[in-house]
This record gives sequence, structure tokens and C-alpha cells, in this order.
Amino acid sequence: MKLSLLQRLALFARRRYGVVFAIFIVLSALSLWLSSRLSFDTDMLNLLPRKDPVVQAYLQALESFGANSYLLVAIRIPEGVSVVEPYESLADDLAARLAKLPEVKSVQHRIGDPEELLRTFYPKALLFLDEAGRRELAARLSEEGIRTHVSELRRQIATPQGLAAKELAKLDPLGLSEIFLGRLQSSRGTLQVDWTSGYYLSRDRRMLLLLVEPTGQPQDIPFDERLEKATDGVIASSLAGWDGIAGPEGPKKPEVVAGGPYLTAMG
Repeated sequence: MKLSLLQRLALFARRRYGVVFAIFIVLSALSLWLSSRLSFDTDMLNLLPRKDPVVQAYLQALESFGANSYLLVAIRIPEGVSVVEPYESLADDLAARLAKLPEVKSVQHRIGDPEELLRTFYPKALLFLDEAGRRELAARLSEEGIRTHVSELRRQIATPQGLAAKELAKLDPLGLSEIFLGRLQSSRGTLQVDWTSGYYLSRDRRMLLLLVEPTGQPQDIPFDERLEKATDGVIASSLAGWDGIAGPEGPKKPEVVAGGPYLTAMG
């Protein structure tokens, strides 16, 4: 009687069960060894065809110039606070601590001294204006424009943020910086900041921003985890010294949060 393949395998397994178990053990051990060498690659760039010339040019550009992705650290200034100097000192402290992290390439939190900005920018400011900017400048320097600005300046001085308005009036009594520095602010992206503070301070003076440039890429999850842990540690350490920055009777401690492409990748 002719045996089928399955029957022959069954007879072999019964007669040579020792060999079957040995092969099973060897294959199981080999499978476990190969499984231990598997890794989960979170870099989406590795899904691209590396031999494609366009992909190669893109990867070369990333290597040369970076991805220009920032970790954003925001200091939320409590409501009702009119003096922001302690929070600016906190930003200085945070920037210095973050810059020392091995995962961080650089930290930007200041746009420069306002007086130095004006001295550098004003002499050639007209060269940066387009036709619309020149018309706006002419309107601002007219009698009606000056009268309107003075009225608005009086209103601002009467608000809780009046101290900032007074400092701005000393530097720029006619409010021309709103026209001249529009180009300067556009070079910093879409950030709408109070340039007179010298910091990345929002115009409503409710938030200070630090731009942290990490050394790794957002799609590198293990790097993101290290960066998140290190950043949280720096924030906690800096906030622990708030009384030393603001004084025992100083303003309320702020909330500091971190986010952006890196921590977004963490979900």
C-alpha cells in the first residue's frame, strides 16, 4: 500500500521522535535569538527609498541644516501680575539650565536689548519698507496720526500694564516701531512679541517663550523620552528656586509647560 506524505511524516516522527524534538529545540532557540535582535525603528525617514536621488538630496539637506524643529517651553504669567521682571529672571535661569543638557543644541529666549535694536535698525529702517509701509509711515507722522497715537498711549498707560507702555513711550514716542519692526518680527516667524522687553514675551504680557533646539530628531522616540525627562527635571529644579528669584513676598509662581514637535511625538 502506497503511503501519503503525511503518513510517511507521521511514521518518521514516531520512529525518530528524538531527532524531531532536537530539531524543534534547535529551531526554537534560533527563533528566540533572532527575535531578540529585532528592534522597532521609529524614524519615519527610514521608510523612504534611500537610493532615490530626491530622497538622498533631502536627507543631505537635513544633515547639513537640521530639521529646524524646536521644543517650546512656555512660562505662563498669572493673571493680575503687572511686573514681569521676576518671570524674565526665571526665563534666564531656565535657558541657562536647559543649554547645559546634552540633548540640547541651543536655547533662544531673548530678542536683544530694545535700545540696541533701535540704534541698529532705525537708521536704515526706511529701506525695509514697501509702498504700503511708506504710506503707513506718512499717515503715522501726520497731525491726525500723532494725535491718535497720543490718545492711545494715554489709554495704555492707564491700564495695569501701564509700566510697559511708559517704557515703550520713552524709546519710541511716536510708535514708529510698529511699522519699522514688522519686518524684523516676520524674520522670527509668526511670534507676536513685546519687543520692548527684550524677551519672547507675548504682547498681552501673559506668556514668556523659550525656543529650545534639540540635537536629535522628533521621530526618534527614545531621544524624545530622554529630552522630556531632562526638561521636566530642569523645570522642576528652576521652579524650586522661585522664592530666591522673586523673594518671599514676590508674585505668584508661574506654570511652566513644554511642548512642540518633540513632545507631540510622545503623544
